[in-house]
Amino acid sequence: MELLSFPGMVRSELPRIHAFLDTWPVEDLHSRIEEEAIRLRSTYRLKLPDSIIAATASHVGIPLVTADKAMLRLGDEIEVLRFEPKG
Repeated sequence: MELLSFPGMVRSELPRIHAFLDTWPVEDLHSRIEEEAIRLRSTYRLKLPDSIIAATASHVGIPLVTADKAMLRLGDEIEVLRFEPKG
């Protein structure tokens, strides 16, 4: 949701973004992820969507890929990979 609602998103990019997203499984939001999101939000003062994304990555055991430099502070708990968009 966050990726698709990025300010300045060019509509012509949407099919490529959907194709990329379709390669990943969807994880339902459940109580373990919710509890971890609450903990991460209060510990690192994250925005709620960021804490849900980070908690989901942690729960699934995958790196968090983000263009948000603020998420790098999670590096002690979650593997964070910095994505640097072109342009």
